[in-house]
Amino acid sequence: MFLRSARAAVAALALGWPLSSIAAPQGDLRIGMPTLNEQAFLPQATVGFAVAYLSPMFDFLVKSDKEGNFDPKQSLAEKWETSADQLSWTFTIRQGVKFHNGDPLTADDVKYTLDMTTTAKNVAGRRADFEAFFKSVEVTSPNTVKVNLKKPWPYLLFFLSDLIGVQGMVVPKKYIEEKGEANFLANPVGSGPYKFVENKLGSSITFEALEGQWRIPEPKYKRIIFRSLPEQGTRVAALRNGEVDIASIGLSDVDALKKAGLNVLRKDDGLLLDFTFLRVNEKEGLPTNDERVRKALLMGINRKEIVDQILYGEGKAVGATLALFTWSFDYKPFDPTPYNPAEARKLLAAAGYPNGFEIALYSFTQRLPESKLINETIAGYWEQIGVKTKILEMDYNAFRNVWTKKNEPPGPAAFTMDWPNRPFYSWRGKYHSSSMFSSVKDPALDKMIEAAEAELDLEAYKPKSQAIMQYIIDKGYSSGLATTHELFAANKNVPAWSIGRSFGDYRFEYVGQK
Repeated sequence: MFLRSARAAVAALALGWPLSSIAAPQGDLRIGMPTLNEQAFLPQATVGFAVAYLSPMFDFLVKSDKEGNFDPKQSLAEKWETSADQLSWTFTIRQGVKFHNGDPLTADDVKYTLDMTTTAKNVAGRRADFEAFFKSVEVTSPNTVKVNLKKPWPYLLFFLSDLIGVQGMVVPKKYIEEKGEANFLANPVGSGPYKFVENKLGSSITFEALEGQWRIPEPKYKRIIFRSLPEQGTRVAALRNGEVDIASIGLSDVDALKKAGLNVLRKDDGLLLDFTFLRVNEKEGLPTNDERVRKALLMGINRKEIVDQILYGEGKAVGATLALFTWSFDYKPFDPTPYNPAEARKLLAAAGYPNGFEIALYSFTQRLPESKLINETIAGYWEQIGVKTKILEMDYNAFRNVWTKKNEPPGPAAFTMDWPNRPFYSWRGKYHSSSMFSSVKDPALDKMIEAAEAELDLEAYKPKSQAIMQYIIDKGYSSGLATTHELFAANKNVPAWSIGRSFGDYRFEYVGQK
């Protein structure tokens, strides 16, 4: 006990934590989530949204603080620097960090992790960026790793951090190679403040606090238990009756939960609801290949009514899509498409569809509990302009097989998705034809994306990025619908904590930290 406390005290002082934060962890922290996605534990082979439950278990090569700034004190890389020509980055790896099985975390593990970002294992949209920019990764000393690039990539740190996805979570090379990937997925090992205990597919994930971990000297809770509770009402009921301590909630729940004495936390302007057409120009004969049809469908959506009636006025109608949200350094406001059903019907008639057609609308929930209701509302709007909508309700994992082109949608199709606010998002992952997630096939758009990527200066990048957004809006490929807040509620026994700003992460491992 003394040695554990002494190690924790040294870690606390090094990171600036108060010594009062090193009491031994006790009890359970139970968290109700709308989805636990695939419940998979190899970060480079799962979805970025898994960061919500992977963050307690893994450390990032580059991690941000609660305000969203890169923080070397919480990163596995103690420092980083780029060469004068910006064709290489060198990372100095923190020494003394161990994986949960006792193996030291080394530069070899970092190289192994980064090499995985360009393989088929990486199923995230960011893979297209790593493939476009990465040339090689080499270990230059026992605690330094050098990333060599095909072309300068000023935004590399974002892609290796918690601000964009999970690719920067470092995994154990030796353990995976010796035990095999299947065994790793069944018995995963990370280096974060919580270690894996149990995974009940479709139900829950349990982690246990690691004593004396470097990043958090001593977590408050002995165990963190994530529960998959897809239905909003079920999560709220579980919170009220004490089955969970924290739960993702909807806007309609706020007043009642506050009156009941629960604490409500929110990421202000944390979510953007985005609308996207699938397979534009990739398959002949689709009505949505016609720009007039796409604009008619976008014109047929009453964004203001969605904000006022479904989002309780907590948000605003927007025109920009995911890459230009309010935290983005290239942010610029774009007016939403005006609601005009009469003009929408005229455009459909001019395009040869006076009697409309049938379109599939994929519907799933990630973070915004109101997503399915919004999709039903959109279907109602489209019925008013003569377009029959078939809502295909499924979980996000099933939809990914459509999005990544493993399954074809039934004719013309679209989807809405709530995206977290973030400082940078690559256009390549969703719109460049080389990406498995690309929603369109447009050589002119490819060239615009490539031209923006070639800019080394932030100020020069901004107008080119904004021009891409304008082009996408003008073509009707995609559109923002609305922004709103992301909400959680916690019972009275849970100490206040900052849920931070990073991509999909709520810093649950920091609950109870000063």
